[in-house]
Amino acid sequence: MVSGTGNYAGINTPIVAKAMPKRLHFNTKVLGTLAALKLMKHQVTQAIRSKKISITQVILSGQLKVGDQMEVMLDGTRIGLAEFVAIDAVTWVDLNAKDAARGGFDNVYDLEKSLQRAGYRFKPINMYQFYRIQFLWLEEEPIPEEDAEMMEGRRLW
Repeated sequence: MVSGTGNYAGINTPIVAKAMPKRLHFNTKVLGTLAALKLMKHQVTQAIRSKKISITQVILSGQLKVGDQMEVMLDGTRIGLAEFVAIDAVTWVDLNAKDAARGGFDNVYDLEKSLQRAGYRFKPINMYQFYRIQFLWLEEEPIPEEDAEMMEGRRLW
């Protein structure tokens, strides 16, 4: 991707802007400790996002296509590399126990609480539109067991 030209030793040369890596961000305070632990163990394969979130915009604009790779981040730390599989627009009534499980939650109630912590609390949950983003892990679980044990005992606030 060329973003202009520069002058080096009297010669106009193209300036190449390095493409930013595509990243799917998660936050422990939003997920909750158990879902964050499952994410660290690569047991989460789905995220629910709004249209305003950058990864959703990147996908909808075609900058990230099915089969492309993206980094999965938890609290700003890279925890693995994943392949983007699918995205679809959904409402709360479209989501079920399988969606909750793919997101690292034990049930839809825990998923709903997580969405409320993410900001979906200012109107009834069934009035929001979400984007269901599915992915596959491309790496083995990178988290050492002692780090996973530390997460299990971690207080969020």
